[in-house]
Amino acid sequence: MIILLLCLALNSYSEAAYKELLNEGDFYRACGEYKRFKFNNGIEDTADYYLTVASIYALSKRNESSIAILDKGFTYESSEEQMKNEALIRSYLSFLSGSFSEAIFEYEDFSDGSDTLLMSLKLIRSLVLKDDTLPFEYLPDSIKKQIEIYNRIDLKNPLLASSLSAIPGLGEAYAGDYVAATRDFMLTTSVTVLAVMAFLKNKDSFTFDKPEFSSSYFKTRDYLLTYLIYSSLVVRFQNGSKTNSELSAEKYNTEIFKKYLVPLHSYIEGIYRTRMLKIIK
Repeated sequence: MIILLLCLALNSYSEAAYKELLNEGDFYRACGEYKRFKFNNGIEDTADYYLTVASIYALSKRNESSIAILDKGFTYESSEEQMKNEALIRSYLSFLSGSFSEAIFEYEDFSDGSDTLLMSLKLIRSLVLKDDTLPFEYLPDSIKKQIEIYNRIDLKNPLLASSLSAIPGLGEAYAGDYVAATRDFMLTTSVTVLAVMAFLKNKDSFTFDKPEFSSSYFKTRDYLLTYLIYSSLVVRFQNGSKTNSELSAEKYNTEIFKKYLVPLHSYIEGIYRTRMLKIIK
């Protein structure tokens, strides 16, 4: 009798513990307490159990663990509600990874056109891609204001930045990174001048000859030194400038996203969280 009472007390504690942790937002520990609670009751291989664990793992940002549990519990699903819950979790995981198109794909078959979650996912995708902005009158005023400001800002094109870097520093300047633009201009220009000087240098002496179009002139060029400087320095700095230009453009865009789209992102995540907590049984 005493042992039974102790087991009931422990079971009650585990249930209260995981629910309290869920309320506190400590999802990873909540998952451990939930599994302990189920273990004390005798775990059954049911879709609801796997969906609950996958949901809590997803809320705790343990994406790989959540996916593994979803894959394991898929065969136990037997209702449309369970399939919808799985789609919601997978959509949330895609959303967390920044793949808004995949998040929409995972969930849209279980949603009608008036679903706030789906509408918001399509909205944030259109904003990131700078497509025609979808209606957002349903959003709180604070978020609408940020979107209106964001729509007036032009994003930087990483491919254009890379192309402009053919002129040293121009790509970074286009992306707004003037420090990197100045640095790359000076470095790339300097090593290019070295390569030109190596070509002008007479290979038989330390003199520099004026350019002229004659066979004797081209026979006395130090092609090996010119090639070594060009291939090891000029090309390297040119490629570095292209990479820096792309990264600068992407960094600029990311900063704009963070400044103006984070409120919308948080709003969408709040919808996910509310719905996923309802999955827990």
